[in-house]
Amino acid sequence: MDAGTYGIEHGTRVAGDAAGSVPVSLLLVEDSPGDASLVTAALADAGGFTVRWVETLGAALAALADGDYDCLVVDLGLPDASGLEVVDALLTPAGDAALVVLTGNDDEASALTAIKEGVDDYLVKSDISVHGLRRSLQYAIERAKLTGHLRRAEQSARTLSTIVESTGDAIFAMDASGLITAWNRAAEELYGYTAEEAVGRHVRVLHPLGEEDLPATLDGSSGGRTVRGLETVRRTRAGRLIDVSLTVSPLSEPDGRLIGASVIARDISERLLLEGQLKDQATHDALTGLPNRALLSERLSQALAVSASPGHPVTVLFLDLDSFKTVNDARGHLAGDGLLREVAKRLQGVVRSADTVARLGGDEFVIVCPDTDSAAAQRLAERVTEVIAAPVRINADVVHVTASIGVAIAPPLEADAESLLRHADAAMYEAKARGRARTQLFDVAFAERSRHRLELADDLRTALRDGQLEVHYQPVLDIATGRPVGVEALTRWRHPERGWVPPATFVPLAEDTGIVGELDRWVLRQACRDAVVLNVLGLLDADARMSVNLSPRTLGEPDLVEYIRRTTAAEQLPVETLVLEVTETAVMNDVLTARRSLEALRELGVGVALDDFGTGYSSLSLLRQLPVSRLKIDRSFVRNLGERSDDLAIAASIINLARALGMETGAEGIEFLEQRRLLDQLGCPLGQGFLWSKALPLGELIALLGQQAVNGAAVAPASPDAAALDLAAPDCGTGHSVWFYRDQAALETRLQHAMSAALRSGDACLLIASALRRESLQTALGDVLTEPQAWGRYLELDSDVVLDLVAAGADGLSGCGKELTRLLARLGAPARTVRVFSDLGPMIWSRSGAEAVALEGVWDQLRGNHDLDVLCAYDLGREWSPSPSDLAGRHDDAAWVCAPVTTVLTVP
Repeated sequence: MDAGTYGIEHGTRVAGDAAGSVPVSLLLVEDSPGDASLVTAALADAGGFTVRWVETLGAALAALADGDYDCLVVDLGLPDASGLEVVDALLTPAGDAALVVLTGNDDEASALTAIKEGVDDYLVKSDISVHGLRRSLQYAIERAKLTGHLRRAEQSARTLSTIVESTGDAIFAMDASGLITAWNRAAEELYGYTAEEAVGRHVRVLHPLGEEDLPATLDGSSGGRTVRGLETVRRTRAGRLIDVSLTVSPLSEPDGRLIGASVIARDISERLLLEGQLKDQATHDALTGLPNRALLSERLSQALAVSASPGHPVTVLFLDLDSFKTVNDARGHLAGDGLLREVAKRLQGVVRSADTVARLGGDEFVIVCPDTDSAAAQRLAERVTEVIAAPVRINADVVHVTASIGVAIAPPLEADAESLLRHADAAMYEAKARGRARTQLFDVAFAERSRHRLELADDLRTALRDGQLEVHYQPVLDIATGRPVGVEALTRWRHPERGWVPPATFVPLAEDTGIVGELDRWVLRQACRDAVVLNVLGLLDADARMSVNLSPRTLGEPDLVEYIRRTTAAEQLPVETLVLEVTETAVMNDVLTARRSLEALRELGVGVALDDFGTGYSSLSLLRQLPVSRLKIDRSFVRNLGERSDDLAIAASIINLARALGMETGAEGIEFLEQRRLLDQLGCPLGQGFLWSKALPLGELIALLGQQAVNGAAVAPASPDAAALDLAAPDCGTGHSVWFYRDQAALETRLQHAMSAALRSGDACLLIASALRRESLQTALGDVLTEPQAWGRYLELDSDVVLDLVAAGADGLSGCGKELTRLLARLGAPARTVRVFSDLGPMIWSRSGAEAVALEGVWDQLRGNHDLDVLCAYDLGREWSPSPSDLAGRHDDAAWVCAPVTTVLTVP
């Protein structure tokens, strides 16, 4: 029966219970009502207990499932179990409750066995008394509590030990003297010592030889503080040094006395390695391993702060590879990367340990050299030029590159890192502008030109985006009949502020800035559209060809053929009427890539012309393998056909070679009737040049071809023969004049008349011209130079000397002024009027209009101190020459010599 019969399972206070105390909850498991009464009566007398009585093991298990008890009093002889079977069944469900067994006098041995199994105490039924029962139960309950605490502590210790053993951090303990007292598995893996080897040894076994940081570490922990994140170096059993982060916690007695410390060690070698790699990546170029711009600026600033003084200058060399884009585009980026790595290696091989070689990106490198003057810089630049020019093998290919080098030195330049780099960069661009593969020392004029170049590059992007560019077309004619058989598309740029910008300026700029591909595609699309217009209007035959120039970069683009196919289809232009012109040098720089592209173009039906032929280095065997349909004789051979036998021989060889290979031949730059006659005799079928027309906008080209269609005649030469010209010399007067000429003989006749008149009037003459022109004029002047009034009043100066000085920038212009002043002094200026005849034809042929304008500035300065009559003659026989309107606006007078019949010059 259940103890509920006695009414005590509801917590009825037992007599004698202290007011306010919490009663002990007790479960009595006894099948004998008499014995149960004995126990409950005794507990009632003892007070402080609430009792629930059950008679079987099953009822006891059910009661334990319903609630918690402080103590179980259990008879070992139950109806459904007996002896140790009862104990085994109740130990786990009882949890932390005290377990006391009841036994008779004859079964005390079983009770003792139960004690061994985990029972807290036992009671002999015949000995139960109020005092003894209370004491036994209280003892059992306290013992059970202690046992539970101990069990949980042991479990916690086992859990903690498991955690310590399983963690990835090395954990060990040491006493106050530094002897290791505990050592986990991770410590074994980190340091290499087993627990048996480590425990009992001094912790200094882990320290690098000669280092001891234990006292400082323990001092830091002595105040009860934990030292965290202590990064240091430790030594393994094998002697290897490792980077670790330590957390050291104090171990103290209850009175606060330090008895040791626990240490958690974490290997941070990988982290430090990664941090070092990240730092290295932030300051070094990933491809070459050289310092990048950030580290370069830091080192240059340090060098300037330490060494930049009159006796210890700092030099910066700024290098740009001249042919890198060609290699990169033609052979691919992997080849380009290999080339950059090889260049970096070679540069490091020629500098001192104190120097810094850096890569700024792309194909730009910088060398910083402390304590290096201009002479040493020049020697270094020569070594750099030499090592870079050596052939570079990339896989099975051999490539050749050169470098343009700019040099800036502080002092005399300001000791500022950014300024010095900027000056060296400007000098490098000047080296490129002067022909590449050379070294240029910085001049103050370069910075201004560099700034203008950057501005012009931005303007070019804007022009391409906003439609400021134009396509002009120069007729290509049958030399024998003068009948137009095609046109060549040429890009023109009319800058909103600068006026016409020559292609020789903006095309290289487009290549350097990477937009030449976009430019080529725009021109190609516009040319296809305009070709259809010319065909629809009936101004060109159905088989007339539209020629478009392609840069080397565009030629190497993998989608070029597909773009041309789509474009010609969209514009409804027969693809076989399109001719793409590529330079000989571009093809020969990468024959394999060029051949693949050209073969694909020929398969599509596009014609291919090799432009500027004869100026490159192609071999006949390679030329035979290229799918080229036309060779174009370069204008440099056409210019002097009537004067130089070697140029005539070269032109004849090219024509014969093309005929033998089944190719057409075209000649560009035909300006005079004699050139046309000779080319016709040599069998050259095609030609173009100013003899017929310059490149014209589409509207003017339509008018020209339309007039031809109305007259039913071929395109007439643009200028008459020299014999029909008025060769009278213009009036001479003090000022700064300009002549534009189209005929060599006419110019020389006018110069002869003007110089004769000047010498015979008592003025002095200074002739600046080429050796050939000077010799011809001397012959033409004849007796005039021997007349007394001419003695000491006639001097000559080679135009190449002037041009070289002008090309040298501000210093050159200053030197040019000094040289001219010296000659004027010899001629008696300023007391006597000096008439200067400056033939700038060679400048236009081999230099640029910008240099012509720069030289005019020198004349303007000299006219302020001398009585000068300056006449500058400009040859308009080139595709690009100074704009007549622009030049006329700079002078007091402007006139044509052998003016084209269709040209009208407006002089402001």
